[in-house]
Amino acid sequence: MKRIIWPYLHRFNFNRNLSVRENPWGWIPQEIINNIANSNIPKTESNLFFPEDWEDRQKFYEIHFKNGAKIGYNMVKKSFYEKDNFLENYYLTPKLSLALNNINSFIAEKNIRNKMETTKINDIEILGSWVQIGITKTNKKFLGMWDKEFIKHELITGSIGPEIRHLWDQKPIKQTIRVLYKLDNRIDIFDWERCLITDNYEWTVSNINNVIY
Repeated sequence: MKRIIWPYLHRFNFNRNLSVRENPWGWIPQEIINNIANSNIPKTESNLFFPEDWEDRQKFYEIHFKNGAKIGYNMVKKSFYEKDNFLENYYLTPKLSLALNNINSFIAEKNIRNKMETTKINDIEILGSWVQIGITKTNKKFLGMWDKEFIKHELITGSIGPEIRHLWDQKPIKQTIRVLYKLDNRIDIFDWERCLITDNYEWTVSNINNVIY
């Protein structure tokens, strides 16, 4: 069902610099990825109604996050090499999953697939973090967009009414962290995001080397 319905629900555009044949892993030329690494991090929107414990919610343990980010990188690369169906992986957004499935369908030649590097990650750098209005979408949510916690939050907010403004005006917000991976002969950039309305929400990969918009 996901393969049929989700392309209509989660539309995306590929980066015009996409070059699968020349960049079988990473998909975008290194000079473009370098530009992403040196570009400004988006700013947190200023018109948000934050939860009362906002300062605590946005915090994360850098060491633990980097360890998880390293595991996530290796899982994505392994799944891509083995031509897994990314729509069945819960640690990617639906848009990115559809994009990777699409890209992988063009990499069938053995000689191209064998070009994928096997080098290890030498270092991980957090380039920055920002917060914006939006729903964190994952493959394990209903239609990729809603889970019971989000629905519960919306029902509670609707039943309270506008007299409690800090809840009534509070829109879904998500935090994104941009991560730079340094390898022997290349760099890659992952955008990881999580919902800040729900406590202890898991991180999800939303973009890799800005391959989609």
